[in-house]
Amino acid sequence: LITDVASELTGDGAALIINRAQSVLSNEIQKVAITPIIQGFTPEFQLKMGTQISTSTVTMLSNADAIARAINEIPAAGGGVQVEVEGPLGGGVYNWAILYPNVIGDVPPIEIEINVAFAGAHSFVVTVLSPGTQTPLAGEYTLTMSDRDCSVDPDCVRRTTGAISVDDDAAAVQEALSNLRVLGDVEVADNGPVTVLGHHEFDITFAAEVGNVPMLEFEDIAVTSGRMHIEETTRGVVFPNGEVPVEVTQNGQTFSITDATFTYMMPITVRALYPHHGPIYGRTNVIVEGENFLLSTSMYCRFGEDQASIVPATKVYNSTHMLCSLPPRK
Repeated sequence: LITDVASELTGDGAALIINRAQSVLSNEIQKVAITPIIQGFTPEFQLKMGTQISTSTVTMLSNADAIARAINEIPAAGGGVQVEVEGPLGGGVYNWAILYPNVIGDVPPIEIEINVAFAGAHSFVVTVLSPGTQTPLAGEYTLTMSDRDCSVDPDCVRRTTGAISVDDDAAAVQEALSNLRVLGDVEVADNGPVTVLGHHEFDITFAAEVGNVPMLEFEDIAVTSGRMHIEETTRGVVFPNGEVPVEVTQNGQTFSITDATFTYMMPITVRALYPHHGPIYGRTNVIVEGENFLLSTSMYCRFGEDQASIVPATKVYNSTHMLCSLPPRK
């Protein structure tokens, strides 16, 4: 929603066309017409949707910012509401145009909550200028995986899954990717749906130590009301082959011949914890994110500085993520 006047423009032939527009087709615009019944009397009132009522009060003379602030206090409005005020018009009428950019589909009509003694001070009529529409996410897509950069190495292995439904859960996506047998097994966690239209977020972890793998590629098959996006959240790391033989000598020339070896290790670092707090009695599962973790039973976590705060890792997922159970605080 935009409001301006041509008199504020400068230059020859200055002109401005003012449009009331929706950001997307799914957002509703409501029009509120307030007509005074008792001239000169403008009592305060709250705004509401159903049983949800604003904390702030407004009047029919309030500006757009004040009205938007009151509506945004109503959870059902979705936040980010934009308001345009027109008036006073003939008969002292004020019109509000209200855009709900963060609500998909129909929005409950805005109402007023006013002292019964002032209920007849003005009429409050709500109409829908542009109805909200809701198109559920639907369709199928495929994912393509490569074992290395095919633009550099034409001998790469590149395979594509069969059709995956947008309604499929993490287990189905994990099975589809693992069946490609390009980079070994993968682990898929579902962080959604996180919106009313079924938006999903999948975290895909490559279980094998394959280093920094090429990005997955996707192709949608008649996906409606949606789009796909893939990004790298953690870069894979390959441990260097640091194993060396160890022999001894008495003269610096003739060495022992054994199978003893020593392995140089990359330094282990910790970047983040999820969650980063928990109850004093412990038993909270904590995901530790870092670098150069070993896929072995020798990994431990320490939550503090004493011996009792050291616990073995419950599970090491890969070189960057592992799980530890929080010990009780002594």
